[in-house]
Amino acid sequence: MELNSAYVIIADDFTGAADAAVQFAARESPARLVIDWHEKEVFKDAIAALVVDTDTRFLSPAMAYNRVFDVTKALYNAGARKYYKKIDSTLRGNPSEEIAAVLDAGGFRFAIIAPATPRNERIVKDGICYVRGAPLASSFAGKDPFTPVLTSHLRKIFQGHFGNAIAELPLSIVREGKKAIENKIKSGLDNGARIFIADAETMGDLEEIAHLDTSNGGLFVGSSGLAEALSEGKNSLINPKTAGIPGFLPHKMLFVTGSITAMSIAQTKRLISTGVSELVVDCEALIKDAERERRRLEDLLERQPFDRPLLVRTTSPKSGKDENNESITSNTMREQRAKISNFVGALTKYVIQRRKPELLFASGGDTAARIIEALGTTSIDFSMEILPGIPFGTFYSKAIQKKLYFVSKAGEFGNLDSLVTIMRKFTLNETGNTIEPISKAGYS
Repeated sequence: MELNSAYVIIADDFTGAADAAVQFAARESPARLVIDWHEKEVFKDAIAALVVDTDTRFLSPAMAYNRVFDVTKALYNAGARKYYKKIDSTLRGNPSEEIAAVLDAGGFRFAIIAPATPRNERIVKDGICYVRGAPLASSFAGKDPFTPVLTSHLRKIFQGHFGNAIAELPLSIVREGKKAIENKIKSGLDNGARIFIADAETMGDLEEIAHLDTSNGGLFVGSSGLAEALSEGKNSLINPKTAGIPGFLPHKMLFVTGSITAMSIAQTKRLISTGVSELVVDCEALIKDAERERRRLEDLLERQPFDRPLLVRTTSPKSGKDENNESITSNTMREQRAKISNFVGALTKYVIQRRKPELLFASGGDTAARIIEALGTTSIDFSMEILPGIPFGTFYSKAIQKKLYFVSKAGEFGNLDSLVTIMRKFTLNETGNTIEPISKAGYS
């Protein structure tokens, strides 16, 4: 196994891996998101960056640490030395344990943590994370049914694992520039600090952090914002109308949304208002009788119009209650989430086999991961962003023996019109583009 990328990025979920990966992409060399890093062929080509999705967002802290440690160590043994640890911009999952795993496996002395993503309205000020102006804990992340974040103070999030080995890089220091930041880090290291939490409100702030020299044992940690700063503008938003991206006939586009965040639901409603065909997965019915729900949806699919885009979406399961209105345990909720996402993955594969789309859009990290898993894909090459934090690329599906164009989106990213904008950017009769021929093998 030979690694040719400048950065090896370790991410904990699919859409996070994708939006970080695309920041390093170039026209000549895409960034590759590796689904199965045991497959040696995914390392053969020259690529701009290698991104591994460890799929650890919903694991226990100990299990997440062990998996990330093992992946990092295996890649280190294969020659990787320049790492970027991708974390969720709203700190969901197991950020402390996963950062510690990369530090330990990669032999790093310290980590510089900057989760801000200004283009998607996530900033850090005075050590507090804000989402669209609201403190983190009062945002959608605080209400996440699976991985809620109950504090907005980053120090408190990391204290459980790192204790007092934490120092902060306030905005005043960040804006003084590289020398001031380096002096603050040196002072912190002398006092036993192992992680440094950085404020950032703008891309300029993140660029100051990205200028640091980490050759003395530092690890960069952040979301897509810091990844963009580290890439030094390698990637930029490109309009499909002028970039030579293929356009698609309406019925060749498939949208799948499994995220239940407020923004994702609102975006989906806007897309529905354009008149797309719709296939709605009833999550309550699925949990009770998955086989019956599958048959219902397959029958409904055959009756959908074939002249427009198709949307597959899920209903929101009842919040924390079962059919007897009794509280559901967190373990049961996780089991239900896994059952729903696996179901949507298998359903999407069936829909693709029947409808033969050319462009697949997937929203929600776990949903997208299960779709890609069902399609038998080992890696995805991302080449550019369509909208901030929304990457575009291609992959080959072993399950259906076909190449697909692909767009993914974290559930809460974008604005109300993002899905409609994406659809219009790619619609053939609006862009005037022509569809690039791709293999029809595997379809009869």
